[in-house]
Amino acid sequence: MTRILVAQELGGNWGHRVRARRVTGALRAAGLGVVVETGEVRPPVQTAARAPVSFADILDAQGFAHVNSLRERAAWWIRRFRDARPDALLTEYAPSALFAARLAGIPALALATGFTSPARASPLLPFRPAGIAELARLRVLEARMLEAMNAVLRDGAATPLDRVADLFDRRRVLLATFPELDHYGARRGARYIGPIFEDARGLQSAWPDGEGPRVFAYLRPAPGVQGLLEALDRRAARVLGVIPGGPVGFNRNPVALGRLDPPPQLAVTYCGHGTTAALLLRGVPLVMMPNYVEQLLLARRVAQLGAGVVLAPGASAAEMDRAIDAVQNPSYTSAAKRFSTRYAKYTPDRALRAVVSALTVNRVRQAA
Repeated sequence: MTRILVAQELGGNWGHRVRARRVTGALRAAGLGVVVETGEVRPPVQTAARAPVSFADILDAQGFAHVNSLRERAAWWIRRFRDARPDALLTEYAPSALFAARLAGIPALALATGFTSPARASPLLPFRPAGIAELARLRVLEARMLEAMNAVLRDGAATPLDRVADLFDRRRVLLATFPELDHYGARRGARYIGPIFEDARGLQSAWPDGEGPRVFAYLRPAPGVQGLLEALDRRAARVLGVIPGGPVGFNRNPVALGRLDPPPQLAVTYCGHGTTAALLLRGVPLVMMPNYVEQLLLARRVAQLGAGVVLAPGASAAEMDRAIDAVQNPSYTSAAKRFSTRYAKYTPDRALRAVVSALTVNRVRQAA
């Protein structure tokens, strides 16, 4: 029996857990042996307190620019490989595991929504426009990181890399998204398999009574959320959704979004990938208040489609009012429905079949 190790390391929200659960279920249903391993829980390497400018900063916080730290993290994963004896590795936001697979000579594929597998560039693309000084810092950081990575690879008699981006070789990546929703923009020659989410499981809910717009909300407690809810209340919106740890009256567990009938007329979200894809596939325009850079990059892609408006967490009440009113304009609904029509035949099962197909040993070896 082919044995697959599914490795997770970073990211702890529902979207990451759902992808891992659905993928492992599909692999087992296909008759493959599956072991799920979560990366060692340990404090990140101390780095300068700053918002990440590129994915290099995220790798830096995981010890990639420090030989001893990187060697320890790779050794931890290699011990797991020896225990599990996998024929192949599938990573879900686990860069250290992906690196360790190179060191151990294990065929590996990375499953990514886009953000977790940066586009091929050197230095790695910045998340926001960066000045000359910031770009210079990134070049120095990546040079130090490449030196550390190659020192560990050479010690293990593995082939060194030419640049940091080579860790995310497109032949080793399955992009579980659509080109339009790729955080870094559509990539030529990439393997887009489509998003993996779950919108049929969860709480069964009905829309509240009333005449106001039907609004699906998926938010997390953060600055601005209360103001956004008050803006919806001013419009007598019929709000249904999820706010873990949020105000009384909101669900704290997932709602079966795909079973809401009729569907929402608009949504307010922090722009998690799975929920965003599921809403757009139903033709629902969005008001987005992202909390982190990953969500911000996705929100900008939705805005470029004309299917949503991005709000900063510090947005004023007037800005929130304008955003909610704007997405009720027919142009936003039309843009969302054009996206829905473009992918009318898509279901996450298609992506799951692509993962199963890719994770045969021979196919993975050809990609390695």
